[in-house]
Amino acid sequence: MNNLIKELILTSFHNQLSEKAKENAKAVKKLEEAKHSSLPYLISMKQK
Repeated sequence: MNNLIKELILTSFHNQLSEKAKENAKAVKKLEEAKHSSLPYLISMKQK
């Protein structure tokens, strides 16, 4: 019985971690996209 409880706790903890990892990956992707889209703008500003 005790092992079952441990297993459930570990599983739920692992699921929370993978959810966080997915959220972080999305945030990083958005940052990357923003960086790429602002780069040409910044370069054009620098050349003026």
